[in-house]
Amino acid sequence: MNDNDRPISFEKVREFFRSGELWKKEPDELNRCLRGLAIESEANEAIRHHHVIISAAIQNILLHRLLQEQEKRNKNITFWFMVLAIVSLISSITQIIVSLMK
Repeated sequence: MNDNDRPISFEKVREFFRSGELWKKEPDELNRCLRGLAIESEANEAIRHHHVIISAAIQNILLHRLLQEQEKRNKNITFWFMVLAIVSLISSITQIIVSLMK
């Protein structure tokens, strides 16, 4: 297992969370953080909720990014459908004008 596949420890994830670096991490690194949080067990009840909170924050970041990407794709597809509709309209108007001129 290379370092890019290895789960990230809770201490490192907590450090990312506290410093604000977590929001700048790439999706692969965020998934490694989630794997690390899921694998490590915490016996101390007073600390266990930190795993849950940080996991929820990471999942929220990943979902937010996914929704942003989806929105960009949808805008792109909408743009091309509008171009297609305008071209179709122009074609129909041209056909009507040509048929009226005969």
